[in-house]
Amino acid sequence: MRRWLPAAVLLAVTMSACSSGSDKPTEADGKKTANETRRPVAETYWRLYRSLDDAAFTTRGDGSFARCEGDGQNLVRYTVRTILDSRNSKGSKETGEQLATAVATRFASAGWQMSQGLHRTATKNGIKAELLPSGFSGDTATVAFQVQSKCVDVGSATDKLLDSYSSHTDIYDSAKKDAAPIPTTFPKPSV
Repeated sequence: MRRWLPAAVLLAVTMSACSSGSDKPTEADGKKTANETRRPVAETYWRLYRSLDDAAFTTRGDGSFARCEGDGQNLVRYTVRTILDSRNSKGSKETGEQLATAVATRFASAGWQMSQGLHRTATKNGIKAELLPSGFSGDTATVAFQVQSKCVDVGSATDKLLDSYSSHTDIYDSAKKDAAPIPTTFPKPSV
């Protein structure tokens, strides 16, 4: 029994040292996770935006990270948002619901079957696409369009990421839709 004692103590000390570290991802690991989360959202946004053809348009989308509501302190999600405007120029006024139906039809051609109603959603591989009332009124119909990731733990990068996106966004310029650029850097944190 005595000759096993040193080995047992060594094993206990090793296990204690390994488990005493934080399970929270480091800042570098958190940024890597954030970037890996952002990429499929950006790709989905561009795929769906390109599917619109002449059904609707926008000048740009804005992408950012935000803390997940009601979840852990380090959980964030990435969202690209924009307002789509009607291209209806036939003299008849298209409603927001008609625009949402036209857009949902185009999204279906890209493999995304949206639910019915005023707030339409579809989810694939942890990515959620939504069409919802924009809250704007004017000469043309509008609908809000967003693509969002699931919540991910970015650990020690949380505060810097949220600070960076508090005053800046990733710009998705519709003029570049054919190139479909994916952001690869993060905005600088505000000082």
